[in-house]
Amino acid sequence: MNKLKYLVFTIYILASSLILLFPPFRYIYASGAYKNAGYGFLFSPPQLNSINASVDVPMLLCEFIIITTLYFFGLRISSKQN
Repeated sequence: MNKLKYLVFTIYILASSLILLFPPFRYIYASGAYKNAGYGFLFSPPQLNSINASVDVPMLLCEFIIITTLYFFGLRISSKQN
């Protein structure tokens, strides 16, 4: 593995770790409606009065898809550098 591929892989691992540690949250009301709660530490989710926020899984999956796509583009670019 050349240095550029290693750098791309390292950035991908760091970005994935940060996304898992600080995921997007949302408030889900009793009526089924939801509101964005922003990002927060996984083990300390935001609170609004008595409503706890839960992880916004669809947004988290979109972020992983974007980061993984960028990772594969980075791998293709780094393999063309040789």
